[in-house]
Amino acid sequence: MTQMSIFGPDGSGPEAKPDTDEIIEMKVLVTVKAAPNPSERYGETVCVAGLRIDWESRGWVRLYPINFRHLDSDDKFRKYDVILVKAKPARQDQRRESWNPIMDSVRTVDNLEPWRRRRDWLDPYVEDSMCLLNQGARQRSDAQSLALVRPRDVSRLEVVAHPGWSKDEQAKIDGYVNQLVSRV
Repeated sequence: MTQMSIFGPDGSGPEAKPDTDEIIEMKVLVTVKAAPNPSERYGETVCVAGLRIDWESRGWVRLYPINFRHLDSDDKFRKYDVILVKAKPARQDQRRESWNPIMDSVRTVDNLEPWRRRRDWLDPYVEDSMCLLNQGARQRSDAQSLALVRPRDVSRLEVVAHPGWSKDEQAKIDGYVNQLVSRV
């Protein structure tokens, strides 16, 4: 691992969420876009994780819900894009990193390909084990829950195709679509 950046974490974990629901703008390096999940309220949603790279506040952030399929093509973003997004603290999720994005505020400002463009940002956040993260989460509901973990061994990694939505999951999506149609 490279030497710790002067801009890296101080070991205390993510900052506590603000006490207010004030909307703030974040600059986020997108590192993960989870598989979509059906939601009765939001349709087909994804959870996005990334690293805040604002000067004021650095660290991991989780953005949910994002109805990615309904974003205009200009508003869609990829893994390793740097986005500007306005968000407010996710009050229904106690994890400190969790925020609710304001979808019409998402704007892509850069893409950090290849790896060396991302490395200086991400190296300070590499963990060698999930053990401390898991231990912290068991002790406190607002403990750090996101990290970049260096795996010891990936020789048995197996990728399995998604079997498709279950009847219950498809019913959630259909219910959401029907709500949209009835509003028109």
